[in-house]
Amino acid sequence: MNIVVGEGYPDKFNAIIASDDLPDLVWFPPNQGLQRVPELLEAKFHDLTPHLAGDAIKKYPNLANLGDVAWKSAVTNGKIFGVAVSYSRFGQVYLVNQDFWRPVGGIGFTGADDFFQKSVQLLDAKRNRYVLEPAYVNHVHMFSQWYGAPNTWRLTGGKLVHQYETPEYQAALEFAVKCFKAGLFWPDATLATTKEKVANGQLGAYVESFPGFYNDARTQKYELGAIVPFAATPESKPVYNAGLGSVGFTAISKKADPKRVEMLLNVLNFMAAPFGTEENQLVNYGVEGVHFTRKDGELTFTDRGAAEVPATQQPISFVIGSPTAIYLPGKPEGTRLIHDFETKVAPILQERVTTGHFSDTFTTKGGELSTMGSDMVVDVVTGRKPLSAWQGFVKKWMDRGGAAMKAEYEASIARG
Repeated sequence: MNIVVGEGYPDKFNAIIASDDLPDLVWFPPNQGLQRVPELLEAKFHDLTPHLAGDAIKKYPNLANLGDVAWKSAVTNGKIFGVAVSYSRFGQVYLVNQDFWRPVGGIGFTGADDFFQKSVQLLDAKRNRYVLEPAYVNHVHMFSQWYGAPNTWRLTGGKLVHQYETPEYQAALEFAVKCFKAGLFWPDATLATTKEKVANGQLGAYVESFPGFYNDARTQKYELGAIVPFAATPESKPVYNAGLGSVGFTAISKKADPKRVEMLLNVLNFMAAPFGTEENQLVNYGVEGVHFTRKDGELTFTDRGAAEVPATQQPISFVIGSPTAIYLPGKPEGTRLIHDFETKVAPILQERVTTGHFSDTFTTKGGELSTMGSDMVVDVVTGRKPLSAWQGFVKKWMDRGGAAMKAEYEASIARG
């Protein structure tokens, strides 16, 4: 395999598309600003629906095993234009040092007010002991799940409502303001040693990605815990916001003839083999005796493996991936923690309704709109702007591109 890797992927992508010298396989990321994707797929890439839809997928059992959620990202205008790159469905996680919360009975909460009251009890500014890291936007996201806010967009009767427009998200923002006024956040917004502060008992909770959760469960020395979303009020219905379930999809150029398409799908099927198979072991660990050794069932990289395997495995993981598995060598307690968390949030998992749909406004202005939203959240939480300014901001945000993005997503959803 000749893989093009490096920084600036959108620029490399656009240059290759413009040259019309397409490689067999091209990765379409979900979040890197590629424009006019549906038109591009129709013009230059194979419609893989005949190869992968219905019973046809039985020829590629490892691809069939990727799951419905991952495959949604590879469907455009009702056609399968690529092979989904599977990734964890789980989003951000509220992580804690269990010892920090033991004086108030641990991390079981009956509501937002209970969380607040226990946090106030644990706060000790004189001893430099605070409850929340100063990542205000992330905390509002966590709080919004307690109130039942949508996972970015809510779809009702074919119409979308953005989370910024909902009373649930605004309630989460108001709760964050309350926490800030009570002094629960670490006072230095530039804090760069969050996990060190959590480890030594100076900080109670921080927000991490799900891959970060895996890493911390494997590496942290303290007793790690994860807060499961709970109902903020008796009327609230808590949710847990899912991630995309994939990191895009890999399309096959029309320059490849039909027989080559089948060969390429077989290659991807091989590399998508699940955890525990020899194929998965080869992709992720290399050759036994050369790249890794085995002892008591555990695999350990040799010096050569540590140098060579990540350099190939990481880029390959963006071409094709296998379903995630919880495997933390030598850390059974970490494995149990992650499994327990996934089991508890699975019934309240809230998918993104726009997965597999495209908006050119999101492509061209998504970054600007996201920054607008984050800046306003920080301003409101820290008191630089009043909570009453939020409604005016939402109108401005919609005028700047939010309304156009909504209309484009609605049109895409209507097409199916």
